[in-house]
Amino acid sequence: MTKVDRRKKINIMLNDEERRIITEKAVEYGFGPHLATYVRSACIYESLYKEDIEGKNEIIKIMSDYISVVNRIQYEQSQLTKKIMLSEGDIHMIKDNNTLLHNEIRKLIKTIENTLTVKRVKETKQKLNK
Repeated sequence: MTKVDRRKKINIMLNDEERRIITEKAVEYGFGPHLATYVRSACIYESLYKEDIEGKNEIIKIMSDYISVVNRIQYEQSQLTKKIMLSEGDIHMIKDNNTLLHNEIRKLIKTIENTLTVKRVKETKQKLNK
């Protein structure tokens, strides 16, 4: 990465509280202690956006349950493949498991669509003092 030539400097006078707020926001938006990079992104490029995804924990729980079901079905079907002949009960279990997987996938898709919403956490507000 090439180094950008930045020879011009501006001084901004801040009180302790303002400095603390700017530092916290820089960290919050992923800039860490790099205040100059944060200020350029916020003031020049206006490229700051933060969002919170609601429903994340519900989706993680559903995915964990789904993975458990898939693992159980995979184990049962791998045990069946070791048999030379499949009984009617074995065939019925395979059909039931495949139906269960299909229903779990549909439930997961529906839950994701209904649960996951994105909301804007922070919006930039500019105060004009005259």
